[in-house]
Amino acid sequence: MLSISKQYLYLVVDQTNKCVLTNTSSASTANAVSAGIINSSPMVIWFPYLDNDHNIIRSNIDENINYKLVKQSKSGRSLTDWNTYDPVEKTPSGRKFDLIEMDSNLIDSQWINRRKLANFRAQLMIELEGICERFIAKSVTSCCDELLFPYLQKQLELSDPDKDLYSPGLKEWASINNLTAKTAYQELKMKYDSASINLIRVHAIWTKFVNKFNSISLEDNVTKQQLFAKMETQFMFGDV
Repeated sequence: MLSISKQYLYLVVDQTNKCVLTNTSSASTANAVSAGIINSSPMVIWFPYLDNDHNIIRSNIDENINYKLVKQSKSGRSLTDWNTYDPVEKTPSGRKFDLIEMDSNLIDSQWINRRKLANFRAQLMIELEGICERFIAKSVTSCCDELLFPYLQKQLELSDPDKDLYSPGLKEWASINNLTAKTAYQELKMKYDSASINLIRVHAIWTKFVNKFNSISLEDNVTKQQLFAKMETQFMFGDV
């Protein structure tokens, strides 16, 4: 299948004014930030202007750059994402979604503080996701693992080493690697179990530290560093 480059923005949008609090690197980090900021929602839009060095990227380090999310919609607001954008008859670009400058009269100290907190949390979640991805990579041993594991689970379930019964797929793997079906079953089950445990651990640690990061304030850099150190330790050694 041919693939084309698609550019998406992962936003956290204020529900009260439909303005962008921050943007992140993925849907999971946008959801994580939104979970810790009241009256905010995650939103993903196709935004093919990033190669032009759009200011939305610099807005994460400059709270004076502020945008509102709008959607071109003659029929009005959709029930599925009504709290994340303002409907307009036509966007400046003519595309479905666009960003327009936020009304200056809406920018006050309270808004700037929300922006700073959202940007701070976004950076924490992006760093957290990067660490999680490093540990997930330890379970990736071939280019086809993502497709393999659901199928491998089924092949293991269809096999019964106590009765010396093995699935066709497992027998094929054993034949290619010059192993007995029993040995192949043991190796593949160990690979599957190890990867599953690692993924569960990473997901659990992600959930744990998303909650912890969403509880610290902008000024609490000491706690931030302590949490990252504790997280690295937990990834490597478990609870100590």
